[in-house]
Amino acid sequence: MALSKNSQRTIAVGIFGALIVLMLLLIIVPVQLTHVNYDDQMDKKMRQLQQYSKILSEKDNLKQQLAHLKHEISNNKAVFISKNESIAFAQLNDYVTRIVKKNRANLLSIRMQSPKNNRQSMPYHQISVVIDMKSKIVSLQKILYQLEMSHPLLTIDNLKISTQVNQAKQTPLLLVRFDVNTFWKMTETTN
Repeated sequence: MALSKNSQRTIAVGIFGALIVLMLLLIIVPVQLTHVNYDDQMDKKMRQLQQYSKILSEKDNLKQQLAHLKHEISNNKAVFISKNESIAFAQLNDYVTRIVKKNRANLLSIRMQSPKNNRQSMPYHQISVVIDMKSKIVSLQKILYQLEMSHPLLTIDNLKISTQVNQAKQTPLLLVRFDVNTFWKMTETTN
């Protein structure tokens, strides 16, 4: 079965057109896929760049906070200053008692705790007090926040909380025990 010249020409043009479409697909599809992969990689790099920029912006804030803390330490606002350890304990005792009473908690006891490692040759000495109190949860949160945020070198350790139910009001009271640690610096005595 012989095809006419017109049919052969049509088939040849069709095959040629199919080859051109196939060649275009072989070129365009990989280029398009590479472009999509490139876009994904660029988006990933942009997210990383944003994260790094955020970290760098926080760096300046942290440097300012560090400089502020160093300034407070150099001005001795961050430590209690006294002639001896007993007066430093009394200052810390008064400081903690004011905050506890201001937040309407019931202070059961406050005791001095001997420092674990206190070298006399160091300019700053650690002091600690143990606090026992009864409080509601809201008051406890305020007390802990005020203690740690109002004094840069003051920390809270060994926090123990237990509950006590008041039979008359059925409002739970918290029995709380914690250590408050900070530093004091001996003032120069002139004779």
